[in-house]
Amino acid sequence: MHLLVVAVGHRTGGEVAIGGLAHDRTVLGGFVLEEGADVTVGVATSEVLEGILDDVAEQETVHLTAGSVTMTPNELISQQYEKYKYHFRVGPLNGHDLATHQIEFLNDMGSELGWESFAVLVEDYIWTESLWDVYQEELGDDVTFWEQYPPETDNFTEIYDEIATTDADAVLEAVAHTGATSLVDWNRSQQPFGFGGVHMPMQSPSYYEQVDGNCEYAVGYTNVTPTSNRDRAKSFVNEYQSRHNGTSPIYTGYNSYDAVHVFAQAAKDAGTLDSDELVTTLEGISVAGTTGTIEFNGPDEEFPHDVKYGEEYVHPVYFQWREGEDGTGVQEVIWPDDQATGNYVEPDWL
Repeated sequence: MHLLVVAVGHRTGGEVAIGGLAHDRTVLGGFVLEEGADVTVGVATSEVLEGILDDVAEQETVHLTAGSVTMTPNELISQQYEKYKYHFRVGPLNGHDLATHQIEFLNDMGSELGWESFAVLVEDYIWTESLWDVYQEELGDDVTFWEQYPPETDNFTEIYDEIATTDADAVLEAVAHTGATSLVDWNRSQQPFGFGGVHMPMQSPSYYEQVDGNCEYAVGYTNVTPTSNRDRAKSFVNEYQSRHNGTSPIYTGYNSYDAVHVFAQAAKDAGTLDSDELVTTLEGISVAGTTGTIEFNGPDEEFPHDVKYGEEYVHPVYFQWREGEDGTGVQEVIWPDDQATGNYVEPDWL
């Protein structure tokens, strides 16, 4: 078996960037045809994943997504199963489930946090479209301010001044590419409301040091934290830290690790590397992963070939950045209860 892990960063024009180098979109086919890869794993950026889906289909080789949340693969599998069936998403949750999980967190923890009204801030990228739809459907009258801001926004002072006039209890964000400025501006200016949501940069275990502590008290979502009590996650983190001078993996690291193990189990169960047989095996597989039990929605379900979401499957955590006793940052898990390592602490300026 030849396993090739593909880490794709961004896309510009008709090219994709892989490992920092630009290639035409047939590069994925090159991995399969020239390198003999039986599976590819990766892709964090939604625009990039959408750009290679036809290539995945053309090569008829399993691709396990481990970072992107775009709903386009689900739509294509539903519409043209035989062509696009080779795509599976091991993680993270798709955009719809990501937002649903956020609503679940707010419903369960909102009163404890004192968050009953929200200002919704979403960066204007493809990956946020499905989250935006869920927010509008589920939050409704609880939202005092809506904003889809352009990617080039580099100052949130005016936006926050306007939010403050609405008496929102918290800013609810969905950001990946532009999150640092909005968070640091909130913390440094000590805004009169909380801060939380799907904030991809904040998931990094080293983020506290990266922003000089200006993420303290912010609440974020992630698959797993380095202090997780899941056995599979613990063993992975310990091994990762031993190989990388004590540093911990980011969220895509857990997904990619799980993807490799899922494929290995599928190949073992199927007794073959034939892609069509592997697709059938993957549709019925169940693997204990770092993020929970990995199983996939069937081809006739709402989100075909996506990892199943729920307490018995993949059910991510919400954490709060806090300063530890040694002055470094700690991702203190506050929800769900069975994963919690501490309680929510209100910003000291509120």
